[in-house]
Amino acid sequence: MLTLAGGCQEPTQVTLEIALDRRARCDEIPSGVAIAVGVDPTRTESHVAEGFLHARTTSCDFGTGHIGTLVVTPNEEGRGAVVVVAGYKNNDPASCKPPSYTGCIVARRRFTFVEHTRLRMPIVIDPDCTNVPCDAFSTCSRGRCVDSDTDCANGICEVPGMLEDGGIDVVPPDSGDPRDGATGPLVDAGRDATDGEDAATDAADGEDASGDATDGKDASNDAPDGTSQGAPFCAPTDVLVCNGTPCTEGTFCCTTDPPGTICHGVPACPLPAAQYCCKDEDCPSGHACSPVAGKLGTCRLEAPVQEGPKCNRDMDLVCGEEVCSTTAKPACCSTSSNACSAACMPGDQLCCKDAECPGNEVCDLAGQPPGDVGKCRNPLVGGSEAGVP
Repeated sequence: MLTLAGGCQEPTQVTLEIALDRRARCDEIPSGVAIAVGVDPTRTESHVAEGFLHARTTSCDFGTGHIGTLVVTPNEEGRGAVVVVAGYKNNDPASCKPPSYTGCIVARRRFTFVEHTRLRMPIVIDPDCTNVPCDAFSTCSRGRCVDSDTDCANGICEVPGMLEDGGIDVVPPDSGDPRDGATGPLVDAGRDATDGEDAATDAADGEDASGDATDGKDASNDAPDGTSQGAPFCAPTDVLVCNGTPCTEGTFCCTTDPPGTICHGVPACPLPAAQYCCKDEDCPSGHACSPVAGKLGTCRLEAPVQEGPKCNRDMDLVCGEEVCSTTAKPACCSTSSNACSAACMPGDQLCCKDAECPGNEVCDLAGQPPGDVGKCRNPLVGGSEAGVP
């Protein structure tokens, strides 16, 4: 476990510098942020699920968007993982739970400490990432999932997926095994060529689009420009290509595979979220292909089709195509859910947040999938208990 620096510490450390995106306002996250730290991304994610949060603050400077800093130091492994969660609008960050993180913003980093070096790690809380949970090895950048691994050189850790021109480099997770700390062969097109790789290395193997029949490959399965060598990608025919080999039906390509692994049969990927895909048919039953880089995606549990009331991006209740809180009839009842109502019978009122409930009632969203609604209930009479750090 990572330790929080306190008192006199060795200078091997990372200072998290957490701030709100410059396009956002502090009143969009009035309940502040919570932070979990660890060594392994999967275990750190479980800290959040269990409500085991290492720090929390409601501080936010309305002029600069600065939220706060936290110093973390390594254990003997020298690796670290961080999850920062913020409740959007009236959501409590302590209630932000994987995998859906409904009504929340989540930012992740995984990194390696540099011995005897004090590093700075900027982490931006972006409201465009509300309800974009990504997975334990990726983070959201301007509404898109990118690899959460960050290179900490020159004293400051780069922002994952951000190019020098301000664009977003949407990439799949590492082809190496993230649990082993492998960085894999991914190349960020925004980095300079000092790492010995660039987008032009595709042609270094002596092949061109015309293809040579002796190599057993089809030009339609050539990697797109800018794809790093060995990284999975989707061919124009929507066929998944893993380390240069097209995946056939019943074979898999996983985010957890060691570098150089081609499509394989059993064992399958440890979780559907670790399985690469190009189309829904590549995924197990009940799952859909969620893009992370162009057509390339990972399998995600398919959300049920929303019929009737739902929660929009701002976690406002939509009933009969209207946001009830903006009308003269602020309630939405389960017995008449096709239109907003002036009031509901006790126990019948739907909601997306506490502010939509009457009196001292709270909105119970426990167990609901993303975008689905909850019900107003009296917190003193049964119901679910909110997790606390």
